[in-house]
Amino acid sequence: GINGWDVHKEGKKARAAVGYVPQELAFYDDLSARQTLLFYANLKGVATPRVEAVLAEVGLSGHGDKPVAALSGGMKQRLALARALVHRPSILLLDEPTAGLDPEAAKSLRSMILGFKREGRSVLLSTHNLAEAEELSDRIAVLRTRLVALDTPGALREARETRLVRVTARGLSAETIAEIEGERYVLEVRSKVLPPCFCRSKSLMNSSRAAESRLLVGSSNISKGGSASRAIASARRCFIP
Repeated sequence: GINGWDVHKEGKKARAAVGYVPQELAFYDDLSARQTLLFYANLKGVATPRVEAVLAEVGLSGHGDKPVAALSGGMKQRLALARALVHRPSILLLDEPTAGLDPEAAKSLRSMILGFKREGRSVLLSTHNLAEAEELSDRIAVLRTRLVALDTPGALREARETRLVRVTARGLSAETIAEIEGERYVLEVRSKVLPPCFCRSKSLMNSSRAAESRLLVGSSNISKGGSASRAIASARRCFIP
């Protein structure tokens, strides 16, 4: 649900709580900035005076009569924000909002996003710029085809500075592999058939099934004495560079 609204049963109310700025902007180039906002305000049932207020909010009051085609990239991004804000949403979804902008325009846009946070709006930002994510976010989710980390910027920075190690082990059961995958700082687990190797653990010598995992050394999140911890210890004894 969104703000307590069921998106299936109360989709219209749920959508009204969200403002969205896509990465690829699309406007009618022959309309002015003001006409563009009037068009979207009418679609959303918003009163006309709100258009002037939102133009001022994004710093476009002096450019309202310019056709969209004459606006710079930074101004078009502001217009996209104005379009997302026109119905006063409490949640903003921003997809790569500073992509392609010059440094000054990007800085100005980041300042506006921080202002939205101070107003109490929830902002969900998608970006490849790690410095930008750290500056703007209270929590950061790292995606690599799946969610691999979710924490505060400080906690993720601390984890990033921790040394990584790659271990290879034989004889891990599917249950143990699943448990290792569930550990917070394990980045990847792969299973494959490996050729025989010398290993001091007899219990691991008879199986050709192997699991590779890259994990953060010394992570307090790997429970001591658990099967995943024992498997990792066995893997270290059978380390293959």
